[in-house]
This record gives sequence, structure tokens and C-alpha cells, in this order.
Amino acid sequence: MNKKFVEITNKALSNKIWEFLGTNDIFALDIDMTRYYIYCSNTEIPLSIRIMKGIDGLKSLTSLFEFDDEPKNELENFESFMTLNCMELNLFLPVDMDEATKAEILNQGFEIDENSYNPLYSVAEKNTLRRNLIDEEEVVFGKILEALIKSKTYFSKFGKISATTTFQPWFDSLNLEDSDKIDYIPCAKIDNESISFSPEPFDWFDLAPKKDNDPVIEVPSVLVEEVKKEKKNYGEVFDFTIYLLPAPYTTKEGGKPQYPYCFLLRNIKTMEIVDLKLGFHLENEMKAYPLIILDLFAKNHRPDAIHTYGSRSFNYLKGVLKGTDIKIIKDDADDKYMDFALQLPHLLQNGGQPVVKAEDKEEHSCSCGDPHGEGNVGGGCCGHHDENHVCKCDNQEKEEDTIKKDEESLVDYGKNGGSCEGGSCCC
Repeated sequence: MNKKFVEITNKALSNKIWEFLGTNDIFALDIDMTRYYIYCSNTEIPLSIRIMKGIDGLKSLTSLFEFDDEPKNELENFESFMTLNCMELNLFLPVDMDEATKAEILNQGFEIDENSYNPLYSVAEKNTLRRNLIDEEEVVFGKILEALIKSKTYFSKFGKISATTTFQPWFDSLNLEDSDKIDYIPCAKIDNESISFSPEPFDWFDLAPKKDNDPVIEVPSVLVEEVKKEKKNYGEVFDFTIYLLPAPYTTKEGGKPQYPYCFLLRNIKTMEIVDLKLGFHLENEMKAYPLIILDLFAKNHRPDAIHTYGSRSFNYLKGVLKGTDIKIIKDDADDKYMDFALQLPHLLQNGGQPVVKAEDKEEHSCSCGDPHGEGNVGGGCCGHHDENHVCKCDNQEKEEDTIKKDEESLVDYGKNGGSCEGGSCCC
């Protein structure tokens, strides 16, 4: 980073600009006919000042927030974080830095301060590895830092009630009409060396991601009928999820590494992978996958029920299997499933199935994996328990050989050291 930008950064840190922005505050800034939104995440480690360009950049930030009562699991939080499209200034206290972080900070031209925050810049682009700022981005970020220094001086004259009401005293001084009904954010405009401020209506919920609880999915009726005709593998229970694989891959075309989406179908009892597909374009993969999974279930791989993790996976699979009598259950992923999903990139590199410990298999109440919750008599998730809560599948002979994979639908992770669509893993 050039010397001037390092000096501006150090000036901003000495002015403690993170104190100027309260928790969850949005600050708009117009520079050179371009709108930027500044957000300070001062409850995270590290503390982060994020700069989003335009409304599309701001919308990427909303993926981090929960607009309903349904909490996100670890995989969903990771995907939300990787959806960001912004420039970042991450501030590390000495206690929060490892040696690799210190090396990055030094490499960007800053000295390590053992008594205060240390800056580390990066650029977040959807589903890709963080990268450093380029020269043009340094110029823009430098102008934004200078504007934030001036803004802090201006707003400090109005006082600060608490960490969550940084700008409220200023809004009160303006006597805004309908301020009890309309939320506002401050907007700063840079004109040569001067800066001016004005209030602007703002509503977080206008930016909230739109959820499609009943997605329209085109499913061949012929395949649905074939699945319905196929005899059930009595007692077989699978689980399914769509998530962003936490390991970057290079595509066959090359370019910067990206994080692929993973469609994972697994046998709950054996923990073996029944079907796996990786792809970089979620919408394209969601259109193609119904043919894969229906064809699989029409070839003697039909389960009694499928547990899904996350609203997206549940709503999607419900649409794909509409018309069949396979039960789709919305469930919460437990710690073991999270461990499995997180270690999957290493399994793909090694070209093998996970090792299932005996105690892992025996933890379930019965061999099918149904928890025998209250009300499961003669029903439950699979509908095959008798009146004594005994699993009927315990009395059936189970095939011991591994479920065969549909080679056309699976990524052949035994080749190329764990390839993804013809590329190579870089995790």
C-alpha cells in the first residue's frame, strides 16, 4: 500500500473513527457521483468497517442479519458471510492476532501496535477468497476515511446517547416530520474539500432477502411416476442439505478460487454419502438436480423419509419430490452433522467416505435413526415403528455393501485430487 494511504489510515485510527459509528448504524456517503454505505460491525472480532458500493452492495450486507425468528446454523452463517460484496477495514487488538495476521498487517505496510487496534484491509466478493485492495480502491477508501474523520468531528457536537443511538441527537435537532414513523440515516456529500450532511429515509426491511417458501420447480412427471412405482427400501432414512462448501476451488476455466455450492444426500444410519454434487451457479444447479435425485430414487435407492437442514433445503426438496410419498422433514442439524459437512472438503481430497465409529451408529434409538419422539407410535418420521416403539427395520436383513453412486450426478472426487467441475481444490 502506498505511503499516503498508510498515513491516512493511521490518522483515522488515531481519531478512533470506530467510536463515531454505533452498533448497526448505516452511514451514506456520496463521493464523485457514487453512493457508498458505511457499516461498522463493532460487536465482532475483529471489529470491521465495511464499505458497500451502491444499493446492491448494501443488499449483500443484509444477508448477515436475521429478519425472522428462525436462527441460522453454522453453515448458513458461513454462506451469509461469503455473500458480502464490500471493501473492509478489519481492526485487530493484539490479543486477537495470530502470527499469520501479523504478517499480513506488516505486508500491507503497517507497524504492529501492541496497545491498540491494528488495521488489515481486504475486499470481499461473493463466494471468493478475500483479496487486497487495488490502487483505485485505495484512493476511494482514503477519501472515505478522511470523510469519516470530518464526520466524527461534526456529529460529536450533538452528543451520543448510547452505542446504538449515535445519530439520534442530530436527528432530534432537525425536528423531522414523522420521525416517530420513519427511520432515517445520515447522508454525507463530499464536494471538493467541503462536506455536508442531510437525513435520508431508510428501511432495513425493504432490503431484506425475499424468501420463496413454495419455489416453482419443473419436475418430469414420468420420473415422479417411476419413483412412486419403485419399492421402498424399508427403514432407509436420508438427510439432505444445500450449503456453500467451506473450501475454495478453482474452476476448469481457471481464474480466482471460488466456493462451490454442495448438494449433499446422506444415509443417516451409515453416514455414507448417497449422492453429492458441486457447482458454482446455484440457480443452474437447482434446475438440474431434480433429474438427478429422481433418477436415483427410481433405481432402488428410494428412502422412506428425508430430513432436511435449513429452510432452503426443505422448501426445495419438498418441491422436487412433490407427488411422491417420500416424507420430507424439516430438522435442525446437530453437531455431528456440522462436523461432517465441515470436514467434507478433506474427504473429497482423499477420495473416500467418512469413517463411522461404532458408537456413532449406536447412538440412535433404533437402526433407522428415528429418535422415537413422542407421537411416533405407528408413525413418526418414517411410519414404521410398532406399538412398542420397536423399529421394524431391525428385523430386516440390510444389504451391507455401500450404496452405489450415480456416476453422472456425482463429482468424481477420486480424480484430480478432489476436483470440482474439472478444476482442483485449493483448500
